[in-house]
Amino acid sequence: MEGFQPRRRAAPHRDAGRRIRGYAHRKQRLVRGNDGRRPADRGPLEPYRLPLDRTGAPGGHRHPGSQPHGQAAAARTRGTDARADLAQPALTAGAHIHIDCRQPLRRSPRLWPGLAGLLALLIAGCASHVPERDGPEARPPAGLERVPDAVPRVEPLRVGGPNKPYEVLGRRYVPMTADLPLAETGLASWYGRRFHGRPTSSGEIYDMYAMTAAHKTMPIPSYARVRNPVNGREVVVRINDRGPFADGRVIDLSYTAALRLDLLRGVAPVQVQRITHDEIRAGLVAASPLPPDDGAPGDAVAIGAGLWLQLGAFRDRDGAARLQRSVLGDAEVRVTQVVIFEENALYRVQAGPYATREQALQAGDRVQRRLGISPLLVERR
Repeated sequence: MEGFQPRRRAAPHRDAGRRIRGYAHRKQRLVRGNDGRRPADRGPLEPYRLPLDRTGAPGGHRHPGSQPHGQAAAARTRGTDARADLAQPALTAGAHIHIDCRQPLRRSPRLWPGLAGLLALLIAGCASHVPERDGPEARPPAGLERVPDAVPRVEPLRVGGPNKPYEVLGRRYVPMTADLPLAETGLASWYGRRFHGRPTSSGEIYDMYAMTAAHKTMPIPSYARVRNPVNGREVVVRINDRGPFADGRVIDLSYTAALRLDLLRGVAPVQVQRITHDEIRAGLVAASPLPPDDGAPGDAVAIGAGLWLQLGAFRDRDGAARLQRSVLGDAEVRVTQVVIFEENALYRVQAGPYATREQALQAGDRVQRRLGISPLLVERR
């Protein structure tokens, strides 16, 4: 029709496109896994390219070739790749968590609540988890405070074996091979169930409930007196292992030896003195007194209860002491201990105690072969 003019579209408001693009960018920042920054090579986001679901939330627009992101995309790929599941994993106590503090944290509204919960879990774990310390078994033997000292005996010194030079942590150690005195002052430590039942440097099995110790250079075997200068307690231990190799430490005690010295709280200063063979033969080594027991009266008599081998009885103590020295000075006799009991105006020299009659008879045979003494088996109550 002549003169007919088609109707013109109304010009959009000059700010309409800017508003829509701003809305689209705000919605894009809510996409799961997006930090709100758009790569420069992808150009500006057009509003019509942002699909919306029924609730109006972003459905997860992704560039071709990129990995799926957002809850909907993760749900689509969960069947083919389990790593696409972006749900937060449940944290359990003891889980190993790695935080790279060198990477800057991005300010995401979803990041800070998760970090707050993670930090709370870490703090709770640090407060509740105490490192397990070395110590006795769940049910240690009773009466460890009254375990007697090691009984020094003259034992031959070997040149090789545990007494040969060795090197630890780049430092060379040359053990003593002569019967010489040694006195040291330094720190003492102790070791317990982590090494219980394992071989020592001497080849013996470590017993944390025995009166033993480890030294870097004392001959193996040796005997040493260890004193705690703080409380004055002393013990006699048998050196059958090597160590400790930490700076400043001079001796590593068994659990029971540390218990008797009251050193279980940690490393503490001590005085160490080696007992020579001459001192053992001269009978100059006396057992340290045991702490008083809180039990009923009569416990002092029970200390010597058991089976003993009576080696002799004397009217004077000097004769009893000479026999005691001769028995302890013979390495082949291998008695546990020799004690002088004063009873009825007599000094009785007895070896023991023994747990069974068979053990006592075997020890009696060794005494008779080596010393020509016919011991008498007695039972003390």
